[in-house]
Order: sequence, then C-alpha cells, then structure tokens
Amino acid sequence: MTYLTVGTSEILKKSFIPIQDSILNSSIKPSGGLWMTEFDVNLPTYNCWVDYILEHPYILFYKNKSKNPFHQPCSIITLKQNAKIFYLSTKEQYKYLLQNYQKERDKFSFEKLSNDYDGIYINLFSLSKDIKIEQMNLFSTFGVNTLILFHPNCIDYYYSGMIHIDPFDYECKLNSEFIYYNIEWEQEKKYIEPKTKQILIKTIEQSRKYNTY
Repeated sequence: MTYLTVGTSEILKKSFIPIQDSILNSSIKPSGGLWMTEFDVNLPTYNCWVDYILEHPYILFYKNKSKNPFHQPCSIITLKQNAKIFYLSTKEQYKYLLQNYQKERDKFSFEKLSNDYDGIYINLFSLSKDIKIEQMNLFSTFGVNTLILFHPNCIDYYYSGMIHIDPFDYECKLNSEFIYYNIEWEQEKKYIEPKTKQILIKTIEQSRKYNTY
C-alpha cells in the first residue's frame, strides 16, 4: 500500500514530532506524528485528502511553506513490510483500545499506543457505522480515512512530489465546482536513514541473531 502526505516533500527523522494526545474534551485528534492517506499511484488525479482540502480551501494556506497555495509539496510513502499498524474500523477494535490504552472514558491514548505500534489507521467510514454517535463525534475533525505514523523508522522509502492545482477563486468557490489537480513525483527513492546505515544495522542484527554468547 502506498500513502500520500501533504505539506512536505522531505521527511527527516530529526524533525519528526512525537505524537501527543489531545487536550480538548470534544476531540480525540492528536498532534504530532506523520499524517497520510491511501494513494493509488495509477490515479495521480485523485486523493481523498486533496479533495477534502479543495472543499476547505483555507487548508491550502495552513503551514504552507510555498508562496503559491496551488503548488503543494507532498511525499509518496511506502512502509516496511513489518510495520506494526493498528487498524481501527470496528466497535470491537475500539473497545480493545479503550481497554488497553484508555486515557479517559471514550478516549484512548495515542501516546500509550505508540509504545506498542508504529501507527494507527482510522477508517472513519466503517467506524461510523459501528460505534455510538457521541463516540464518533470525537473523530469529527479527521475528515477522511487517515494513517498516523508514530515512528519514522517504519517507512521503507518515499518519493518527493508536488501537487499541481488548477488556480481557482477560493473565496467564491462553489461546493459543486470541480477543481482539477495532478500529483507528480520524482523517480528517485529516498530514505529516512542513509541506505549504507540501513545495511550496516541489518548486518549487525543478523550477526547478533546467529552469534549468541
């Protein structure tokens, strides 16, 4: 599975912000981590989060380092096969989080969860059909199905990219108005850790596996 994160075309381990639980009573949405959505590389003109941004144009200017809001930096991410992701889409999975990582009443702690998992994928559509309305309201600010990464080391590699949006009058945009955009990315694979360092770490791990004292 490939994922898209919007807002940066360079993922640096040193700039990765640890996940922090929400301090708001009305929301469970945490801060920090790396947020992304599923992305089909064969459909470069569609992504659910980009669609959501265009429906709420003010987000184009949120933490946008580019002077042009219609050119949004992005990264196309592939996770390692052994990445440990918790998938939240059912009432039973929600109960499990409350039983094992509860923060308060209907809230679970993302910080506690990060001790055991690399990230969490929240399927809002499926979850909304299976839990109580008041519980679902805690997730109302998410907008779309979302993967939140807690640890950058679970990223296998990524591509730097750019989202090119056809300019439009965001102050007078109609909800029914279709906005065209295209997601482009470089062909060079990039890594959180230098490849030579990854190979060295893997060699040391293999050596420890076969040489016990």
